[in-house]
Amino acid sequence: MIHALMFGMLLPLIALSGQEDERTITTDMIFPTPEFLKLPLVSPLLSELREGESVEIRILTRHCGGGSTYLLDFKGPAPIHVAVRGWIWVRVEQGELPSLGEVILTKADALRVDRVLAFYRGGPKGVCTTTDEIAATWHLKSGTLSQAWIDSSCSRLNTDISLSPLTVAVRAWTEP
Repeated sequence: MIHALMFGMLLPLIALSGQEDERTITTDMIFPTPEFLKLPLVSPLLSELREGESVEIRILTRHCGGGSTYLLDFKGPAPIHVAVRGWIWVRVEQGELPSLGEVILTKADALRVDRVLAFYRGGPKGVCTTTDEIAATWHLKSGTLSQAWIDSSCSRLNTDISLSPLTVAVRAWTEP
């Protein structure tokens, strides 16, 4: 449980927690977890990238403390090699981004990212002070496909069955 005062703002969501005089809210009320297993996995899928195929995902994050910019270049097949470039706490619309490192994703982790992409494809609902603008460019043997999504849901995207591209970027920055 967390109290209604968060990030210096009084949140409008208040639920009674068993006692009439104690007003608290749960984290699931603020950061809901999507039902990832109910979301259809629609091609193209990261976990199904073949030799010579890749996807570039650019994430621009805006929040009350500023923003961040990440560019993730996923190369198949599994294990998926991910080169990560970006600025932590700096939002950059265009231009060269410094390398943050590389991450290798197992096929299982790639499937977890696919579940988050399915969430994005479903059109996340919500109004949050954090907004992620996600753009994916798929370079497949069948051709190039561009997709874009906006997520202002503040949903919890990292679970046992899901892994956000933003978390993949942070792994490259924080893990040796």
